[in-house]
Amino acid sequence: DYLERGGEALIFIETAPVGTEENPLSEEEKKKNPALNELLNPWGLKIGDDVVVDIENHIGQDVGIPATRNYPPHREIVGGLDSTFYVRPRSIQLLDERPENIKVAPLVFTASLEKSWAETDKTLQVKFDKGVDLLGPITLAAVVWEPKNTQKSTDTKFIVFTDADFISDSFINQYSNAALAVNA
Repeated sequence: DYLERGGEALIFIETAPVGTEENPLSEEEKKKNPALNELLNPWGLKIGDDVVVDIENHIGQDVGIPATRNYPPHREIVGGLDSTFYVRPRSIQLLDERPENIKVAPLVFTASLEKSWAETDKTLQVKFDKGVDLLGPITLAAVVWEPKNTQKSTDTKFIVFTDADFISDSFINQYSNAALAVNA
C-alpha cells in the first residue's frame, strides 16, 4: 500500500539458504529469507532462487562474492564509483509483464559475461548448467520508478539489492560499497 501511494524504499533481500549433498535443505529451511516476489513481481522484478557466482571477478577465493564495476548509467547513484562486491547475492530478472507506466532498470550487473551466472544448485556445486542456470551478466540490484498520477501525488521509487552484507560493518568501508549505499 505504501509503495502504491507513492512511497520510496530501499529493499535488501538476503541470499537463499544453501545445503550440501549430504545435508540438503529441509522444506522449512527453504522458506528462510524469502525472495519477496509476491511484493515485487507486480512492479516488474523477479528475485531468483539462486546464488550468483562470477568465476573471473570475485573477492578472495569465493566465486560466490562477485566484484564488479559494471553499472548502467544512473549517474546520481553509481557515477564515479569504483568496484563494489556482494556476498552470495541472488539474481534479479526484469519482467516484461508489468503496467506500462512502471519503469524498471538494472543498477548493478556482474562483471563477467560468460563467466558469471545464477547458480541454482543449492549444494553450490558451481558448474554452469545450460537451460537451468541463467548466464551473465546477472542483475544484482535494480531500480523501480512509477511517476505520480491521478491516484497519487508523488512518484513511487525504490531500489532492490539482493545482498545486505555488502554494507555490513565488516564490508562498508571496502571498495565503493559505502558510497553505493549512501547514493541509493
